[in-house]
Amino acid sequence: MNQIKILFEDTDIVAIDKPACMVVNEAKTAPGLTIQAWIAKRLIDDGLAQFSQEDKDKSGFVSLVDKDKWQGLVPPDFDGEYGSPEEIFGQRWGIVHRLDKDTSGVLVLAKNPGALVNLLAQFKQRQTQKEYLALVHGQVDPDRGVLSFPLGRSKSNFKKITVVADGRMAETSYSVIEKLPLTDGLVDKLMGRVGELNHFSQAQLADIRKQMNKTYQQGFSWVKCLPKTGRMHQIRVHMNAINHPLVGDPLYLGRKRLKLDRLWTEGQVLSAVKLKIKHPRTGEAIDVVLDTTLNNFWK
Repeated sequence: MNQIKILFEDTDIVAIDKPACMVVNEAKTAPGLTIQAWIAKRLIDDGLAQFSQEDKDKSGFVSLVDKDKWQGLVPPDFDGEYGSPEEIFGQRWGIVHRLDKDTSGVLVLAKNPGALVNLLAQFKQRQTQKEYLALVHGQVDPDRGVLSFPLGRSKSNFKKITVVADGRMAETSYSVIEKLPLTDGLVDKLMGRVGELNHFSQAQLADIRKQMNKTYQQGFSWVKCLPKTGRMHQIRVHMNAINHPLVGDPLYLGRKRLKLDRLWTEGQVLSAVKLKIKHPRTGEAIDVVLDTTLNNFWK
């Protein structure tokens, strides 16, 4: 099991580096540890919450933090449309926002109802700033741009999001950090990762190298993405819409490239590397940043 690294923590919030291949929300279709189960156990162990005694299916999660310690964090314009802060906390178990299963990076969680509804309001009102790092197929040109496409659920594949005329508008700014043309040195790095993650014969490795030289002729690009909106799969779909799908993406890549990518990746190469929020208690701007560089990927 991947270790969950804590990036920041105080009495109100905890920010973590979510591992790739870990689901955020509890679900019957999500076996293994989830982020939601992890934060629930942590809050219970710290005496900050418990599951309702009469609720055997664990749908009722109760904060044990005194209301007078968090009530001041509730936004003045909180309207209770989706329940009281306590009820929302009971439904979400401290989960503020999500990352896709195979996306790693910064995730902020709330430790009491006041912090939760405060942060939910920040995300809803787009007061947060998110920054992602992605490895995509091809040489992205131009080096900077803004992608604005309406997104909606695909009618042919319910798991997919696609660009549709009547979808919800989504906007992503991007800038190219580094372009990686296909060279012998790059193929050597990729083959090194293939060797680390698999057990192939020398003949098989030689064949894979040939496939890479043929399939990866357009090379790759490291791209910084700043989504203004927070639609499901937004960065993945936007980059795919301009013919630069994310490396290792199980939904939006063609079978041939995906099969080859999965020899040296464990999911789409996408990480939330920075999240800027206002602390729910102090209002101070907080930047939660991953200590990451492009070279880390090749280690």
